[in-house]
Amino acid sequence: MAFQWSLVVEADAGSPRSSVPVTQSTGERARLVSLALLLSAAMSDMPPPPPPPPPSFSAAPPGYQPYQQMSQTPQFASWGSRVGGHIVNGLVALLFGLPALVAFFVVPKEVRACTIDGEPALCELPSDAGWAIIAVLGIVGLVAFFVLYSRQVATTGQAWGHKAAGVRIVDAQTGGTISAGKAFFRYTIGHWIDGVVCYLGYLWPLWDSKKQTFSDKIFSTYSVKA
Repeated sequence: MAFQWSLVVEADAGSPRSSVPVTQSTGERARLVSLALLLSAAMSDMPPPPPPPPPSFSAAPPGYQPYQQMSQTPQFASWGSRVGGHIVNGLVALLFGLPALVAFFVVPKEVRACTIDGEPALCELPSDAGWAIIAVLGIVGLVAFFVLYSRQVATTGQAWGHKAAGVRIVDAQTGGTISAGKAFFRYTIGHWIDGVVCYLGYLWPLWDSKKQTFSDKIFSTYSVKA
């Protein structure tokens, strides 16, 4: 048995199309069907394609700062420049306390019994309200100094004295800036420890290989050249 269909032949543009009868025997048709079934079975046995690779997160989220170990030995600041910077910071602290000092002379006063050179006497001293004003101004000035100092060191590694002396405070592990809290406690508690034993902590950088004071070692900081 044979099957017959027409094969359409397209001629040049404008020419009529003609159909050519094509005849296929039953055996040929059976072979084509068998081949199609084999191909279909082979394709069904193929494993599915692998899943796409997971997305890459190479870009760090905003505000993320990876930990970085210092790659080389920093250039430590000299002992003299550190002393100069510390003195300037101390003078700036006095400026913040200046309003309280001025208030001592201008607030209301009253005469009170006092002792001068071991002898009883009468002294003109600030009244209770005057002492309260002096205390408030002193506390406000002290808090303002430490807030500004800590923020500057945490932002740039330099407060007023550090900028004047060309010194920068950095983290000993990363080489970056330290936190405001660490800057505050380093200046208050750390420097108190530096001076509590005959100012030995302040002198320690003269022979220390990393030019660190006691406060630097406690809070893991370096003073480097800016």
